[in-house]
Parts: sequence; structure tokens; C-alpha cells
Amino acid sequence: MQDILSVSNMRASDAAAIQGGTPGRELMFRAGKGIFEAVSWKPPVAIVCGSGNNAGDGYVLAKLLREAGLPCWLVLLSGDFSADGRFYYDAAVDSGVEVRDSIRGAATVVDCIFGTGFHGAPRPPYREAIQAVNDSGAYVVSVDINSGLNGDSGMAELCVRSDLTVSVGGFKPGHFLGMAKDVIRDRVNLDIGIPPLDRPYHLMEAADAALPFRPRPNLSNKGTYGYLALIGGSARYSGAVRLASQAAAAMRAGAGVVRTAFPAALYPVVAPALLEATAFPLPDRDGEIAFDAAALEELTAGIRSAAFGMGIGTSPDAGKALAWLLAN
Repeated sequence: MQDILSVSNMRASDAAAIQGGTPGRELMFRAGKGIFEAVSWKPPVAIVCGSGNNAGDGYVLAKLLREAGLPCWLVLLSGDFSADGRFYYDAAVDSGVEVRDSIRGAATVVDCIFGTGFHGAPRPPYREAIQAVNDSGAYVVSVDINSGLNGDSGMAELCVRSDLTVSVGGFKPGHFLGMAKDVIRDRVNLDIGIPPLDRPYHLMEAADAALPFRPRPNLSNKGTYGYLALIGGSARYSGAVRLASQAAAAMRAGAGVVRTAFPAALYPVVAPALLEATAFPLPDRDGEIAFDAAALEELTAGIRSAAFGMGIGTSPDAGKALAWLLAN
């Protein structure tokens, strides 16, 4: 699983790492160096900087690009610097990095405007800068998170749209939630040696999903792998239970046999759509499920899991059926 740190956890973890003996200047250098190594650069490169440590990562990057012989320049949106940022800004300028007022002509634009702590709507001149980056047609790299995107919610009134976002320290929820998939084409995380202070969230990945699925011996049959029931449908909402069955998700998840249960009046509509599942008509009243404990007992015999509710409606008998399932 991939660790995910909230913005507050990341901020506290960063402070703890510095208090524990790793200078902030060292962490900034690691970030800039990691960004430099993570990207297949298309020069010339314009690095657009705000005022915080996110900008400091950009100054480190500019110096490294310059030393590697890759044409680059800085675009400053603020005259304010953090202490460590000022150190690397001076180092970048001393190495020959130019400061310009436009990204015009850049093949790659690096977004170092805002970090993960930003919230709200961008104001001038940052708003215009974000829009210019989006309109540039260049390959866009966002540092830590796309400027304007909320690090926890992944929402934005306006934000940079990136081809690659290079997260620093740990992925944040905002790299995956809300608008993230619409504005981040690809993402990578840099581990710069900041242990999480608080327990992180975890992002489940494909390899994690595969872990519960044990190898299936040749000497087995569908009954070996268990029975599951899908229970739903009503005269008004007959499509939901059909879709649930047609998706065959239960079988993809490992069930050997699926029983699709629905009000008997829906049989002509639901049964022809069943591909692998078996049909189990339930007693009904005007197309709505009619509570019948004996029928539910028969349906759930030998069943260890049940999915209930897709299109079932809100009749009193549907509530009784759910209560019976929960109790039995």
C-alpha cells in the first residue's frame, strides 16, 4: 500500500525531522535534487516561483539544471524568500541562472508557486501566472502539488494542470481525490527522509488487492469457493439488480456461485440478463419484495456473504427483509 499523509501530518513530520537534526536546508536540497533526477527534461526550462519553501525547491533545481548545461531561468512572482530559499536563490543566480518576467519560449515549465498548504482561490499575480502556465502548451511539472489544488481535498477554484506532479516527502490525499485525476496526468513521490510523525493513510493498490486471492487447486469446483447472494430490484428500479449481476463482480472477487434474488414479477425482465448467476425469484406484492422468512432462509442457505439493496425500493417489507438478514 502507498502511504498518504494529510497536509497537517506532513507539516508536523517535516518540523519533527528538522528538530531531530536534519537541517531544513538539507531537506530542500534533497527535494530539488530529487526533482532534477525524476524528470526527463526538455529544455529550455522556466521555473515559476512563489515565496515559500516550494519556491526554494525550484531554486535548487535551477542551479542543478544550470550545472548540467540545461538552459533555464527563474520567474519570480514574489520578492519574499524563506531563509533557506534565499540561500539557494543566491546560489542559483551566482551560478548564472537568469531571472526573467515571462515563461515565453519555455519547452518545460516548472510550477513552484504554492505548496500543499495552499487553500482558497489564487489572487493576482498568482492567478495570472497559473493561467499562463496552463495556456503555455509547454510540458508542465508541478512541485509537491499543483499550485491552487488543495492538498487534502484535491479541489480547486483554479489550479495548474500538470503533465507530471513530483510530490515531496509523501503523497497527500489531494493527489488522488476531487479534481486530481483531471489536472494531474502522472505523479511520482520523492522520499527525502522525512518519517511520518502520525500514522498515515494508506492507498490500496492492485498488488494489495491480489493478496487475499489464494491459488486455486485443480481438484476443486465452484462449490469450493462459496456462495453469494445479490438481493434487489423493484418494479420501478429493475435495472440496478440486473447491472449488479451482469458486472459479475462477485465472481471476479472469487465467489463460486452467485444467486441473484429479486421480486418474482421481475422475472421476465431480470432473468434474460443473467449471465453466470442463478435466478432466485422472491415473493412479491405489486413488483415490490414481500417479506417471507422461509424464502430468505432458502436463499441464504450455505451463503456467507450477501449484497442487499440495489433498486430494492423503500417499502416496509424491504426493511423487514434487511432486518432479517442482519439478524440471521
